[in-house]
Amino acid sequence: MKDRVRLVLVGDPGVGKSSLISDLIHEGFQPTVQAVLPIVVLPPEVVQEKAQISIVDTPSADTEPLLSQRNDELLAADAVIVVYDVTRLETLERVQTYWLPHLRGLKVSTPVVLVGNKMDNRDGSPASGVSSGMEEAIKPIMDAFPEVDVCIECSAKKVFNVWEVFLFALRAVLHPTGPLYNVSSHDLKPAARSALARIFHVCDLDSDGYMDDKELNAFQQKCFGVPLHEEELLGVKQVVRDGCPNGSGLNASDHLTVDGFVFLHHLFIQKGRLETTWTVLRKFGYEVSSSGSLELDKELLAATVPVKPEQGVELSADVKDFLSKYFDHLPAAPRVPAATIRQALESMNADAEPFDPRGRSPAYLPGDGMYTKEAFLARCGLLLLDDLTEFLVLVTALGYNKPVASAVTVTPPRPRDRSSPRSVTRETLTVFVLGTPMQGVSSLMRSLVGNSSGFSTAPGRASAGAAPDDEQPDKSSAAAYVAYTEDDSAEPSKRLLVLRSVPQVAAKSIAASKRGLDLVDGAVLAYDAASPTSASEATQIFDRLRLNTRAMLPVLFVSIRHAGVAPDAAVEESTRAYCVKEGLPPPLTLQLNEQGGLSPDSGSNALFDTLLAAVITPGKVCPGVFKVEGSGSGSTAAKVGKVLLGSAAVVAVFYGAKKAYEWYTASNSADVQVAAV
Repeated sequence: MKDRVRLVLVGDPGVGKSSLISDLIHEGFQPTVQAVLPIVVLPPEVVQEKAQISIVDTPSADTEPLLSQRNDELLAADAVIVVYDVTRLETLERVQTYWLPHLRGLKVSTPVVLVGNKMDNRDGSPASGVSSGMEEAIKPIMDAFPEVDVCIECSAKKVFNVWEVFLFALRAVLHPTGPLYNVSSHDLKPAARSALARIFHVCDLDSDGYMDDKELNAFQQKCFGVPLHEEELLGVKQVVRDGCPNGSGLNASDHLTVDGFVFLHHLFIQKGRLETTWTVLRKFGYEVSSSGSLELDKELLAATVPVKPEQGVELSADVKDFLSKYFDHLPAAPRVPAATIRQALESMNADAEPFDPRGRSPAYLPGDGMYTKEAFLARCGLLLLDDLTEFLVLVTALGYNKPVASAVTVTPPRPRDRSSPRSVTRETLTVFVLGTPMQGVSSLMRSLVGNSSGFSTAPGRASAGAAPDDEQPDKSSAAAYVAYTEDDSAEPSKRLLVLRSVPQVAAKSIAASKRGLDLVDGAVLAYDAASPTSASEATQIFDRLRLNTRAMLPVLFVSIRHAGVAPDAAVEESTRAYCVKEGLPPPLTLQLNEQGGLSPDSGSNALFDTLLAAVITPGKVCPGVFKVEGSGSGSTAAKVGKVLLGSAAVVAVFYGAKKAYEWYTASNSADVQVAAV
């Protein structure tokens, strides 16, 4: 909430702008007032709000330099007070034909308070509110200009409603109507309705769908610091019972429903008690965004999910169920165009950028531009890994009403899982893809999302499969649910497999990291089957992994074969022998077609099966990395054992998955280009 508020007054000559400010200063009417008063500053204790107010008078003339001076003040305003004379209709017409259009022309997006002064001259006695005749004249203005937050009539001469003019303007800034209420339709905006519903469900402590008296008082205490007395509680219920449509505000036990809770706040806003609703919203982390919409305080939101740096995160069962139902209600489900998803998210004031491959979180998307439910869930899971806070903002904007902590499952540290003889239980498995043949790496990642051909690219670029290696995306991500059957299980389970391409220049650095590899589940080392240099670089990367005794990372070598290029038999044989020596599976082969995509028999399915087996049961698939022996053979595992024995005396420093990814991508500052759907 703002702690400094600047109010700017404008209006035609003689309407009484300066007199209103003078009344405030002198606490009474002054017959003679200078044309334009200097800035008046009121401290917070005077206005009884946690904000300092600056009140700015402006000249009415449109001549330079006065016009430029006034425009500068308007652009710096937090709220604009437009004054007219109730006895001169031409000044009200000028509000509609000049002043409000002028504000729009300057792109002033702050709230406007419309003030009719000199009401004492109209009938000789001030009356509360706006006269019925003037109300008919003002309604079309408010309909045409929704930025007008409130209208009020006053009398500077009789000092009537003068303080209220500035109070309404202050409240329009601190407790704005615009983000919450649609003046034209006289209804709450969807974002406000969704926010209030979420708050209700968070305060429904027993999750029975109702707020009983104990829960309602706990809510009251949390937001306002005082409980409701019994008669106040009965009064609230009576208001809901009398006003909520179809009697839906209370259940049979006289407990408040979500409809009743939202109705109460709808009523508060209509009665001008926006500070009540804003107190509640702010208590639960909502504030006005820079664009003027309602949004959550991201830092406060993230603090609700306590995740230690060494732990992992993945979609919870609750949020998967919620997102699945959301997807089912999208137009064209079960196969929804990416553009439709983006439009649906934007309509909910949700950030659609994660679903745009050209955004700041690049990801491979289905080449045909169509999302299945699994692809949608996979993209949400990837967003969670990339940015926990943005994920929480997204699901909250979509209407997830349970406590946000329930949207995330926190998983144990990966080294602990990898050192256990049991299978890894986490659903989300992250793998770094390192290697020199970036064309093959990108084809592999596209294949994961079911897109080995027909992959559309960013505007102005050739197809991804045909682009030269140096134009390929050098860092990006792919995610998809992959079926996996354990040896002792007849029923396959699905795991979210996430591939992260690592830029070539960062591969060796990340392999030697003592911390970064704690945040992934496995690695793929890709090499060009026809290039001794490429294969040598892949083995050098593994040598670094082998020396990194803390990692214990399951690794697969992948031989990339390009169409029309014969593999080097010596390269293939030496790499195979190297893998056997190191206790790794023999290299898997991927055959690219002439377009740079994967052939139907390329072996990508076998790779994903083997990769899942390696990260779920790493000790079985890569015994050379995990088997502890006392002899010189299996030296990697022996070193691992020594490190584990000495770990009690070491304080380890870990980083989150997103930080690790940012760390290794920081070494390559080139702009990311990824395919657009």
